Formats: sequence, structure tokens, C-alpha cells
Amino acid sequence: MSTTDAIPSASMTPILPTRVGKHVYALNPSNTVVNADVSVKPYAPPQLILIFGWMEGKLGHLTKYMSTYSDMYPRALQVLCTSDMSVSWSRKSKRAKELGPLIDLLKEHGCFGVTPPNMLIHVFSNGGCFQLTLLSELLRKYPTPAGATRPAVAFIFDSLPGDSALVPTLGAFTAQIRSVLLRYLIYIPLTALYVILTVISVFLPKINPIANIRRELNVPNILPWTDERTPRVYLYSSSDQIVRSSAVEGHIAEARGKGLAVRAEKFVGSAHVAHVRKDPTKYWDAVEAIWVEALNLRIRRS
Repeated sequence: MSTTDAIPSASMTPILPTRVGKHVYALNPSNTVVNADVSVKPYAPPQLILIFGWMEGKLGHLTKYMSTYSDMYPRALQVLCTSDMSVSWSRKSKRAKELGPLIDLLKEHGCFGVTPPNMLIHVFSNGGCFQLTLLSELLRKYPTPAGATRPAVAFIFDSLPGDSALVPTLGAFTAQIRSVLLRYLIYIPLTALYVILTVISVFLPKINPIANIRRELNVPNILPWTDERTPRVYLYSSSDQIVRSSAVEGHIAEARGKGLAVRAEKFVGSAHVAHVRKDPTKYWDAVEAIWVEALNLRIRRS
């Protein structure tokens, strides 16, 4: 869902990503304008930043995050994968074709070679999860080459994952509707559909998309370059009305129970995918900290 609250407090570095597919945009380092006052980091930056946007997230909002990343890590290639309502009901074959340009970019930049790039993966809400988990499935046919080094990889999970409760589900699908009357009218068929799917999922649990992403996010090798030691940080809020804090905390507990490397930063008073506006310092410090943790893990492994 798109919301003006989701616009981060970021620098005004001009950002002009190139569209390479329906849902895929690329920002090459040569296309970034590096501010003169950008400080040099005392550690190795990511070489690749993958961003999976929230459902119906507007490009102008998502590029605000790219702008901050351009200032933090100006030499990194950034790849943005957007999400819209169609990812909820489109055929998997159609969605897979739409992610083809993303996989092509990964190939082009050596992600399936013997020295894949260090990468930071920033995922927003359930919409971003849908695209990430589909990418995970598509990449299973790409075997890791013999002798390949394991790159530094870190996950940022912003406002995810949700659960299958009715109220937040309705909120997610009607977030953009301004008319209160129209919103309540749409609640009627959505509620009916929700009840039908809930009943069916009792007998066919694999058709529940939210349950699927919750399970798949806790698979250690969700991507070819990750395992149970790959660090992740959850950024969430007690005030989020779309993805409730209890849903996120339940997933955090499950991840820790599986031995995954987990950090969590809970915000107070911030709306869905809007935590960066509430406390940008806390937000970007958490991003930087998880990246340093990923680098330290790579050093220990070498």
C-alpha cells in the first residue's frame, strides 16, 4: 500500500533509476550524484543493494530510500523491485516473467559466479515479501558453482511479515481508498473472499499466501547466498495498523527458535512503512549496524 507517510527523511540527491522491466529499476553508481560531504565509511560497503517495495508503493517514495543509500554507499548498484496488487492474484508464470529482468541483472553482476558481490537486501511489507519469496523460488535452479566464496549479505525487514487476521488484511487492500463510504463497500466482497479462502486453507494450507511468506522467510537459504548465520534486522512499530507488532514479534521468535541471526528495532508512534520518518537516525543506524555485522561474519569465515 502506498502512503505519503512512507517518504523517508533523506537527502535530496537526484535519483533517476532506469526502468528495465515492469517491476524492476536499476540505479548504476555512475548515475548517482555523490554529495561532497558524504563521509567515507571505515568498512567495506555493499556492492549490490536489492530493494523490494511495499504493495502499490509509488516510485517517488521508494527512490527516497535509494537517495539515502546513494549517500551512504555511492558505489553500490541499486536494484528496485516494485509490487502491486496483481502479485496477489496473478499466475505465477506471469509474475516469474516479470521478474526476469531482475534475474538478468543478477547474472550480469556476477551473483551466480565464484565471487558474488556483497549485498544488502531491503524488504518492505508483505508486498515486498511476495516478490522476494518468488525470486527465491526462481533462483533454486541456479546451482552455486564449486569453490564459490560466500559474500557478505544482510536483510532489512521493514514492517513485515503480517498475519492473516481480517482487520489488517482489509486495511492492506484498501489503504489507498480515500472515500470512507467506498472503503466500507469494498469491505463486503473482501470479507466474503477472506472467509472463503480461510475455510479452503484449512484443507489446503499451502494456498494461504501470508502463511507461505511467513514460513519461507525463515528458510535459512532463502537465497543462494544466505544461511542461518545471515544477519537480519526487523524494523517495526507498535502503532502499525496494517502489520501488527504482535505478528512481527511472533515471526522474530520463530526465527530465533530456528537459530537464525536476528536483531529487532521497535519504533513507537510510526505508521506502516513510515518508521524512518519517525526516527531516521535510529532507522539508518540499524541498517548500518546490520551491514557491519554481515561484514564481520564474512571476515570470520575467511
